[in-house]
Amino acid sequence: MPAPASTRSREGGATVLGGIAFAAAAAAAAVVWQLAAGRFGLATAIGTFAIGAVVVDLLWIAPDLRRGVAAAAGAGVLLGFTALVAPWLDAVLAACAVVLAVGRSGLLFRRSPARVFAVEAALLGGGLVLARLLGGPGPLGVGAAVWGFFLVQALYPAIGGARPRSDRPPGVDRFEDARRRALAVLEG
Repeated sequence: MPAPASTRSREGGATVLGGIAFAAAAAAAAVVWQLAAGRFGLATAIGTFAIGAVVVDLLWIAPDLRRGVAAAAGAGVLLGFTALVAPWLDAVLAACAVVLAVGRSGLLFRRSPARVFAVEAALLGGGLVLARLLGGPGPLGVGAAVWGFFLVQALYPAIGGARPRSDRPPGVDRFEDARRRALAVLEG
């Protein structure tokens, strides 16, 4: 029997369908953003959109809101600093890919290190290749590239072995941990 909705942890958009929905929304937002911010230059518009998309994606897939906000805030600060120090579009896009991988597999979900490298290399590499193939000039070309990249990223939850990170030290029984926290609340 499935657990009641109130006892299940928040899964965020970390489902394949959630990822597909995010890809479609990000593509539409990329077109609108490029039309609105294009007067600042194509590279600036694409770079700022990529930073925002990574931040929102980390929030979207986070297993809980607290971790999502922490990962997204860290990503925003790091990517903003990268854009100031190395304002070239290629550098910003590469940093966005790396920060997405680290935030997703390093902060939000747990996998073995070898699996992290293989999964992230396949998803980010495949996403960048598909974005390059689909992308073209103009807002629709940028939207197609964004859609292609995030469509590949939507496969992340389908690749097994990821589980949300826990604040509990390894080896601590979850029921004992819950009992200990409940007693602490009651006592104090």
